[in-house]
Amino acid sequence: MIGYAMVGASDLQRSTAFYDALLAPLGLEKVELDAVYTAYAPKTAPGDVEFYVTTPFDQNAATAGNGSMVAFKVDQRRSVDLFHQIG
Repeated sequence: MIGYAMVGASDLQRSTAFYDALLAPLGLEKVELDAVYTAYAPKTAPGDVEFYVTTPFDQNAATAGNGSMVAFKVDQRRSVDLFHQIG
């Protein structure tokens, strides 16, 4: 049901080092790194990103409510449209 989780970071380099160490025992490894985000996926499925650390899209400081996201995995666009309509 959950596609991925994302947390915001004001210092991406420092946060990446923290999550590299934190997620390794869970079997997640860094699979993508660029100037605004780091992506982690299972060692057994590197194409299935489950966790992101990112600078907030609005370029403001990362806080509990800015930069965080949970994405739901769905199999059809109609589900997304209905989700938005109800919400």
